[in-house]
Amino acid sequence: MTTDVDGSGGRVVAGRYRLLEKLGSGTHGTVWRAFDEVLEVQVAVKELRLDNTAGDADDQLAFARVEREARIVAKLRDHPHVVTVLDVVSDGGLPWIVMELVESRSLAQLVRATGPLPPERVADIGVAVLAALVAAHGLGITHRDVKPANILIGTGGRVVLADFGVASHDGQPTIAGGPVGTLAYIAPEQFAGVRGKPAGDLFSLGATLYFALTGASPFSRSTEAATIEAVLHHDPARPAGPDRLVDAVLGLLAKDLAGRITAGEAAAAFTAVADSSTEPATVTRAWSAGSGPTSLPRPALDRAVGVCLLVLTTALALAPWPAAGLVGLPWWGYSAAAVITVFFGSWAVAFGAVLIRPSALRR
Repeated sequence: MTTDVDGSGGRVVAGRYRLLEKLGSGTHGTVWRAFDEVLEVQVAVKELRLDNTAGDADDQLAFARVEREARIVAKLRDHPHVVTVLDVVSDGGLPWIVMELVESRSLAQLVRATGPLPPERVADIGVAVLAALVAAHGLGITHRDVKPANILIGTGGRVVLADFGVASHDGQPTIAGGPVGTLAYIAPEQFAGVRGKPAGDLFSLGATLYFALTGASPFSRSTEAATIEAVLHHDPARPAGPDRLVDAVLGLLAKDLAGRITAGEAAAAFTAVADSSTEPATVTRAWSAGSGPTSLPRPALDRAVGVCLLVLTTALALAPWPAAGLVGLPWWGYSAAAVITVFFGSWAVAFGAVLIRPSALRR
């Protein structure tokens, strides 16, 4: 089986995608910047690295899995925090995944260049990646390789989750065998044979955000054996940062599946830290249907206040006229009644506007 292509540019993959430069290489393949000679746009092309010891039948099965997975992940093409899969082709006996090219650098590169990120930025990244994972999990897809190198920070600040190339769908992996992913970011249950579960992606995200917050992986050690030992048995030191953010990150790193926090719980915490003006109840309802407090949202409360004030001021504006008719006030009494009506009537109009634009009370 052929492995990575050589480093020379200019090779055309599948008669269409001309390789321009290597963008990165990992355990499961190499990513290239390429030029689509049909559409005349730049794309990212990933060559998946398969097991050299596998036979032709296994190669065909692996390619079928990759092709199937690309079709599934393509359903996420409209998600703002997922790199869009455009095509799957075969060249040199290997499957290649063609993806949207995001001008960016990875979270790993960003942290190495600048050091640990501010807590608010870490929380913001957490919200974006969680949104991508929840969308994928809703389609039965688990990523299985969430790590700093697979989170891209675009030039405009866009955060995207890349590389679903080793994902699994409803427990059927694209790449079969033992634990899949990067050792320091693999959930401990994978080593017990529990794979392809959404909770595993959440653990990997927790380890990724810990790295962003501290500049160091919570479990990376000098040897593979020591790294596995740390993932299975060692709890990371508590990092500095807002308690709500740190508690959520450590909650994602719980080794016991039953004790690991949910995506909705993590999203509520991260959103509150990323933007203190965001109402946590709104975030919780968006991530976990049926949860959250039962108090009225602010617009509804504004409308209720507007109704009460409208009724009160209207009543006060009209009150003098029945009295004037019964008592038979002189001309100046009618003038006073008119002044009262104009005064309270203007307030009735103002408060009535709240019914149409409840945000007026907050301006």
